[in-house]
Amino acid sequence: PGELSLAGLPAQSAASPCLSISCVSSSPFLPLGLSNSPPSFKGSSIYVHQIPTEHGTDNVVVLPETDSDRIIIRDAFTARLAIIKEAFVRFLDRCRREILQKFEADFPSINAREVAELLRRLEADILPNMIPDNSLLGVPAHLRAILNASAFYRQYVLLQHGLKEGCKETFEDLQKIERLTAKALEVSYIQRDFNKKREGHVSSE
Repeated sequence: PGELSLAGLPAQSAASPCLSISCVSSSPFLPLGLSNSPPSFKGSSIYVHQIPTEHGTDNVVVLPETDSDRIIIRDAFTARLAIIKEAFVRFLDRCRREILQKFEADFPSINAREVAELLRRLEADILPNMIPDNSLLGVPAHLRAILNASAFYRQYVLLQHGLKEGCKETFEDLQKIERLTAKALEVSYIQRDFNKKREGHVSSE
């Protein structure tokens, strides 16, 4: 919420600078006035709602602190912070307009139970592509459920890491989520398409 991050994270370098533009007075990465212990998954939403959205203390943080260019990078971004924030807002507004123009109908609602089942799979490092239905195989998850579960779990991972670990560890965990999500989207689409064709073939017989 309100947190804009840019990270240069080559796989070969664990000491690459990680830039965080904090657009809240207390972000999940800078838990000022909040508990320093990572929230449980169920408590993540409550933790986030405790974060103030006042922008009067916006600042730039560059990690790790041992990086020799940290001060130069911080000062350069701080001097242009207002312009950067304005550019981000314009970019997000443009994305919203262009995406919504492609949809005439309202977005379909999300099934909370499906998202919860997919979150359990992500927590166990399993592809979030199937929903249990008391059968052996289950049913393929909708793409919207997979994307929402991935977004929720990504937030959970960021809250768990905070500033305890370096950017490299956080980056690796986020990359794992993205790989699981991308493969789940592919597999679920193939499964749903196959099921439709099979149903059509059975009905024609």
